Amino acid sequence: MTKFQDRAYLTGQQYSGANNLSARIRLHEQFTVTDVDLHRYLFDLLLAAAGSHAGVLEVGAGRGDLWRKNSDRVPAGWNVTLTDLSDGMLVDNRAYMGELAARFTYQQADAAALPFPDAAFDVVIANYMLYHVPDLPGTVRELRRVLRPGGVLMAATNGHNHMTEMNALAVRAGIIAETEASGLMGVHLVFTLQDGAQTLGAAFDDVARLDYPTHLRVTEAQPLIDYMLSMVDRAAPEKITALRA
Repeated sequence: MTKFQDRAYLTGQQYSGANNLSARIRLHEQFTVTDVDLHRYLFDLLLAAAGSHAGVLEVGAGRGDLWRKNSDRVPAGWNVTLTDLSDGMLVDNRAYMGELAARFTYQQADAAALPFPDAAFDVVIANYMLYHVPDLPGTVRELRRVLRPGGVLMAATNGHNHMTEMNALAVRAGIIAETEASGLMGVHLVFTLQDGAQTLGAAFDDVARLDYPTHLRVTEAQPLIDYMLSMVDRAAPEKITALRA
């Protein structure tokens, strides 16, 4: 188990609030080259899956960008529950959402042991979070458990080559070892674009992979440094110093 699967580290440091996540989102918002905004694209898929009336659960809801960026598109007939492992993240989610937060039900929850009955939701969203769970097969079965027959799981993730150039910079700065460079800042993801369909196929009969091709063209140093700082353990000040030097 890596530190990015350790619940104490995730809730106590990395995702105690939205600051680290926001630093990474800012880099993508400023420098992503794409024809369609990621969250608009994901919401198009969600609308197609859920229709006008649905019970929707998001696990690992983060700061709520999917909903804030589509606030004008959420059907009145949806009953949406947002959960996260971190209470602090949910506090920041509500603040980021503002008045929109009143439309949702919030609950702190572990994706591996959801506090909901069987077949409770029409759609479950697990975007960019399944690589954080210690028991991936068990968590996937739990997501399947709370889905109604015919329900849909949406689970976005990254590919093996995600941020490889940044990894190379981290090696040059002495932040990670060269042997770690194949992972995101030395973190090897356990649920990726390349193996995700196989993982989900153990619990779901019909799995489809939909690619969202995009790339970053970063023209400023500070947003990239902020991203890298967001990944560094505060217990390793020598790595932070290397980034700031």
